[in-house]
Amino acid sequence: MTDRRYWRGVRVSTIVLGFLCALLSARVAVDAIGFVRYGLQMDFAAFWTAGRASAAGLSPYENHFDRTPPIWDGIASYRHSRFLYPPPAATLFSAISSLSYPQAKALWTMLIALSVAAAALFSQAWFDPQATFVRRCCFALIVVGFQPLLALFERGQVDGLVLLFVVLMLGTLASRRTEWIGGALFALVVLLKLHLVLAVPLLFYRRRRALGGLVAAGAALLACALLFEGESAVMEYFGQQLPRIARFGESGPARSRIPPERMAALRGELTPDTVALDGRTWRMEMLEFTINASLVRTPIGRAAWEACRAFDWKLAPGQIGLVLFLAGVGLYLPIRRRIVGRKPLPDTPAAIGRSGLAAITWAQLVAPLGWSMGTVLLLPAAPLALRALSGPCSSRARLGSWLILIGLIVAAVADPLLRILLPASTPRIFGSEYIVAQLLVLSGLLLSRAD
Repeated sequence: MTDRRYWRGVRVSTIVLGFLCALLSARVAVDAIGFVRYGLQMDFAAFWTAGRASAAGLSPYENHFDRTPPIWDGIASYRHSRFLYPPPAATLFSAISSLSYPQAKALWTMLIALSVAAAALFSQAWFDPQATFVRRCCFALIVVGFQPLLALFERGQVDGLVLLFVVLMLGTLASRRTEWIGGALFALVVLLKLHLVLAVPLLFYRRRRALGGLVAAGAALLACALLFEGESAVMEYFGQQLPRIARFGESGPARSRIPPERMAALRGELTPDTVALDGRTWRMEMLEFTINASLVRTPIGRAAWEACRAFDWKLAPGQIGLVLFLAGVGLYLPIRRRIVGRKPLPDTPAAIGRSGLAAITWAQLVAPLGWSMGTVLLLPAAPLALRALSGPCSSRARLGSWLILIGLIVAAVADPLLRILLPASTPRIFGSEYIVAQLLVLSGLLLSRAD
């Protein structure tokens, strides 16, 4: 009788989990279709416009609003564009910019959706290959219920591709024969998310083959940039654009703003919440969410800036992020050495996944341009935690796994729930729930790694 009740309970929980997964998957699909049909997807607008400029032989880092028709994303209020990536990325986007904007954004959204799905499948296969159906459903539920996933589609950001490259990189690092591929894949990650270069020393410590793959792939990308974009574009990016991006991000000094009368002429009779691009009018934003996921734009970052200012160090936000990154690593290493000594990290997918995700999460946290969409990179930690909790493990590993799951739940539901339950004037912790979520997941990964 007891066994019958147990299996009946298992069947009920499986049905409930499957129903919730199907329901949330349908919600994500419906919202993504709505974003494609009616929304601007403003970050992809910057990518597509940069591709158009590159294909026309122009700088992707400038707004060519004086041309007919103008090569401008409809949002940027500075003479420089909102495109922040190195020249090889502009070459990649020039291919998709040959399509009309509605076609390009539909194709891009499909590519991001497939990338997220593939990343979830590979994460499950590498980090929890013996998972039960219930554990697989729990992981799927976390993925499709993850609020930043909707923000990712609404903005048309590139983090879905980055997630896939990160998961593939972590999986290939588990074998000596393929770790050079992991290094090459991380070169693509850095191309799309420059701040993750901070994680290189932690990811590839004592991994010469992986480091060699990273250097070789980086050299290949540089050669492509020189071939397709030209030496002047490469020199312009590293000499002018990158320092500006490190200091201002998408914005800039007041003198570089587009004159108000020119902006008014470009926008015509559009309402403030609409944008015209490629002959159609789009809604500028279709989803309300907390955008910040960076410690640099919090009181912690401000305190670090004030501390540096006391020594007469005038640092840009990017340099503040580097200071925070080094401070965090400097605090963690002595603590770990005291707990576990100099025990080397085992070459298992789970161990490499925990250490790699910890390094990437910390690099994300201290990036000045760390947005909530980027927290999708936390998702591969879920199968690691679910696997640890389903079997025998130490109390430290169990605590770490619970912290990971709590952090993922906070990232998944805290933002929309707080918007429903609390007035808009209520102050938020650190200005962003996603910072709290990342800190919880990072703490859980480090506790599990130190075990």
